[in-house]
Amino acid sequence: MKTIQGDECFETLDLKQYLIFYFTASWCGPCQAIAPKIQELSDQLDPEKIRFFKIDIDEEENNEICDICKIKSVPSFLLFKDRTYLDRIQGANLELIKKMIIDYVKVEEEEKREEKEKYQENKNINNTIDGN
Repeated sequence: MKTIQGDECFETLDLKQYLIFYFTASWCGPCQAIAPKIQELSDQLDPEKIRFFKIDIDEEENNEICDICKIKSVPSFLLFKDRTYLDRIQGANLELIKKMIIDYVKVEEEEKREEKEKYQENKNINNTIDGN
């Protein structure tokens, strides 16, 4: 999990994977308690599909991203894909964070599988019509 700040937060939104922005603070007990679990989760997941980024709300460079994302409490976990905000979990609930990830990534994988199956069906129909 990479720590980002300032303009790097906005540049990161251009990445093609799902992105989780983990808003935290050094003085936040629940943030410190869940941090190793979030790092472990980040290490376990495929970085080609989902990436985690840590943002310290107390860093002055992060005021703009915190305002735009309406961060009112920490820890907060925001999910993005293709520069689009998808979901938010507030609080140190690892199970809810995992569910959010599964819900979005699994749905996308199922949609891609269905598209591939439809393509294959159409290809088979075209081959039958063409006599191949």
